[in-house]
Amino acid sequence: MLANLFGYSLLINQHPVEYLGYLNPREALLACQALDAKIVVIIGYSSMNAADLQLHLTHWQEKSAVPVVLLGEVAAAYPVLDVAPQQKVALCSNQQQAVTYINQFLNG
Repeated sequence: MLANLFGYSLLINQHPVEYLGYLNPREALLACQALDAKIVVIIGYSSMNAADLQLHLTHWQEKSAVPVVLLGEVAAAYPVLDVAPQQKVALCSNQQQAVTYINQFLNG
């Protein structure tokens, strides 16, 4: 399925994509709690500081096994995040990295 998210075109193998609009990372994670999400992709820019984002990601991972991908400017803004592999949080600087990570997760 081809979805256009914030100007990025992501090919996600036949999986539906929910476009939640322009949300900050906290709002996106809260919104995804109500959905049967397979993966959360946060694209764009956020003014949230790294400590707050770290707190929200940690809280998300305590409640959910759903991985999170931060793509583009939002990932570049948080280079100091303490992300452990078991947290399933990917910081992707470009679309290809994100597509690779998403496909690896969705295809096992």
